[in-house]
Amino acid sequence: MNHRFTLVLDRPPSKTDEDALFDAGCDDATLEVRNQTGLAHFDREGVSLITAIVSAVLEVRSTGIGVRSVGTDPELVSLREIADRTGRTYESVRLLSTGARGPGGFPASLTSNGPAVYRWDRVATWFGAEAGTAERGTLAMLELADAFVRATDPEALVRLEDIKELERLLAA
Repeated sequence: MNHRFTLVLDRPPSKTDEDALFDAGCDDATLEVRNQTGLAHFDREGVSLITAIVSAVLEVRSTGIGVRSVGTDPELVSLREIADRTGRTYESVRLLSTGARGPGGFPASLTSNGPAVYRWDRVATWFGAEAGTAERGTLAMLELADAFVRATDPEALVRLEDIKELERLLAA
């Protein structure tokens, strides 16, 4: 499974740091300096988000660079993806997004030109909180299916040890 997240570094990386990070295994990271703060944007494979973050933190720290915090990127989705995830037709979701159907208040698109793009977390919250019983039931079924997959695939479980390791690494 692929995971996107950002590590906030304790300093902006130098050219030497960039080479060291690459050699340490961070070849799946894009480095950025924003407002004198070093950022490492990762696009990493892992059985869970936590295990992907822990492995990245360990690799970064092996170079002598500290990690201040971790942020995850919001998952971006199209109307078609929203329709697939909620079991609705594209047209139904399009009408909900324009307010022509449903209770209104659908999350705003992040784009003003071209195809509409939405943050999944906001859309899922809207369906859970604002939409009718059928939509809440659909999302609940999706969550149960996801939980079932995780429970039947031990590789997909977020291990408690991984969470403790991440907390320990970020506290140090």
